[in-house]
Amino acid sequence: MRASTYRSSPDELRSRLQGLIRELNDEASRGAVVLVEGPRDEAALRAAGYSGPLIKVKALGGRARSLGETLSSEYRKAVLLVDFDREGSKLAVHIRRQLSFYGVEVDVRFRESFFEAFSGEVREVESLRRFTEEGSEGAGFQWI
Repeated sequence: MRASTYRSSPDELRSRLQGLIRELNDEASRGAVVLVEGPRDEAALRAAGYSGPLIKVKALGGRARSLGETLSSEYRKAVLLVDFDREGSKLAVHIRRQLSFYGVEVDVRFRESFFEAFSGEVREVESLRRFTEEGSEGAGFQWI
């Protein structure tokens, strides 16, 4: 496995993650739900301290209409936190269209913030687990 190089220390990256998770929990306390792709993404966010409502969109099997109907009856806002790869970007566009149709505000700000906080090195939400206390600290990484 090739080691990735980060310009920030593990503590700095962990601190960035904690700050973003605090903001995410604040959004949830105001009635937002977080949307992730799958169970590993959920596990990473939970390990990082996210405690609010969360829906795994891939578990719906592409039924964005069902997602729109469900969310519009329970939530006014959804924070979209899908992977930062091509598939995640396509999924983000699809979900955004469907939820907007049902009147659910879609927030992609956190997706962009997570990507920027880790200098584009983290491409999957599940990779955030490496920066939690439960993650394997520094495994596969070279800190400079």
